[in-house]
Amino acid sequence: MKSFLSSFGWILFLALAVFFLLFYNLVYIPRADRIVRQQNEITMWIGQLQEMSDSLKTVQTQWDTAFSVSFSFDELFGGAQDFKVAPSAESLLRTYIPTLQGSTSVIDVVGHAGGNQAPQATADRYPSSWDYAAAGAGAVARRLAAWGVAADRIRVTSFSDSPRAGAGAAPDFRSGNPRVDIVVRNQ
Repeated sequence: MKSFLSSFGWILFLALAVFFLLFYNLVYIPRADRIVRQQNEITMWIGQLQEMSDSLKTVQTQWDTAFSVSFSFDELFGGAQDFKVAPSAESLLRTYIPTLQGSTSVIDVVGHAGGNQAPQATADRYPSSWDYAAAGAGAVARRLAAWGVAADRIRVTSFSDSPRAGAGAAPDFRSGNPRVDIVVRNQ
């Protein structure tokens, strides 16, 4: 009887060991693998949320614009390369003077050359597209200051090639068009 109980005990022990190994391999390991995959997916989604948060910060800085208007070089200078504001553009710019004077924020006058190179006709005066864009923005800034906008609030910036962004973006402007943006940001 003792040997029967001893044998039965060993059989029972082996059966429990086989059951434990089957459970471990068929149930526990797949669940652990699923947990690892879920943790990897959670990490991926956290990364996506961080990217989205960074994008929203960029968009919010664009929303901080109180006023924005954009003019092509052709509108402002009538196609001339000397950056003298055309009479039709003067009247158009003057309509924005009360808005600019009423604001206490910095006024950004941003020139965009719209390409990687200044036009060949201006290469002797403006050797780079950055200089070309700065000259256009500077001409507009001088006009604004002459019409009573506080010169210490005007900031001139230039870009050699950049896409249109921000509030008031006109859909017909493309990155290939030279332009000047006048932007007033919220404080």
